Amino acid sequence: MPHLTEEARRATKEKFASRIAFLGRSLEGKIYLMGDDFTVADGYAFYAMRLWQNHAKGDLPDTLTAYYARISERPSVKAAIEAEGQ
Repeated sequence: MPHLTEEARRATKEKFASRIAFLGRSLEGKIYLMGDDFTVADGYAFYAMRLWQNHAKGDLPDTLTAYYARISERPSVKAAIEAEGQ
């Protein structure tokens, strides 16, 4: 969002960082957010993590790197990313 002030950018990035940290804590001890099965919550989480990395240029916490990789290897996710041209 190019129209945001630097203060607004910082506040938005801090808020998103807190959400990413919460996601990491929510995943502790689980393969997916709801346990052993992939759900729509995981798909949305993947989308949010991609935004965090690609647009906010934020790093994922260690607790989320394997989770992100696991989701990105799903055939449907690979197909969607390819369809986006990325």
